[in-house]
Amino acid sequence: FQMYMYNDEAVPVIKGSDGVWLNADDGTQLDEAIRILRRTPPENGTNMRAAYEVASSLTPRPDNIILIADGLPTMDDINESRRTVSSRERTNMHFRAIRELPSGVPVNVFLYPLEGDYEAPILYWILAFRSGGSFISVSRDWP
Repeated sequence: FQMYMYNDEAVPVIKGSDGVWLNADDGTQLDEAIRILRRTPPENGTNMRAAYEVASSLTPRPDNIILIADGLPTMDDINESRRTVSSRERTNMHFRAIRELPSGVPVNVFLYPLEGDYEAPILYWILAFRSGGSFISVSRDWP
């Protein structure tokens, strides 16, 4: 397995594991990855293209991608610094970002939608459907 966190950039959850597949039988690495994720607050924008580029660069390529997201991308580039991004711009960023995904790899999406990001559920459902993955979204009254 491999686990990356993403905001304005994508970084491996386990330091020093960039581009390296970890042993799924090693419960220590998996526990450490979960511990780090739980302690990492969300910050900055959402650069989905950076996350998808990582998935495309892995060797061997992934047989499955599990994506946890709270909405559509808010940036295309780490150097972007806009304070607001329109719904149309976020949709366009999504379509540009998915071009970076490796072809033939199912994308399984867990969406924790933000209020006002109306296009996110349908666009992520389409991504999951077209890639052969699955789509799950939490209920309206979360958290």
